[in-house]
Amino acid sequence: MLLHEFITVPFTTGNMSFSAFYGTKMIRISDDFVLKYHEAIRKVKMYNAGTGEIIDGLAYYGITVLDSQMAANLKAELLPFFNESEDCRMLIAILEEAISQNKHIIHFGV
Repeated sequence: MLLHEFITVPFTTGNMSFSAFYGTKMIRISDDFVLKYHEAIRKVKMYNAGTGEIIDGLAYYGITVLDSQMAANLKAELLPFFNESEDCRMLIAILEEAISQNKHIIHFGV
């Protein structure tokens, strides 16, 4: 099964490779969830770490960074689907952590 991994960090660094965060607590969200809610996720502007550009939604194969405002925007888009899956509840929980603690989220695509 393909997975998307998300972690919260107090700030972003130059080295955002997956191996730099090996052993860090991550949540894993199924690719099926990301594909099912692609339209809602795409409504949120996020940073593509590979290109340095702001994009619509997640960098599917790459690394995406969300600041706390982007996390709040994504939470607002996903809240209507909260009761539809455990993946949604886990993702909203990490978004809330980033918002309340003014942290960034790093997403590692499939």
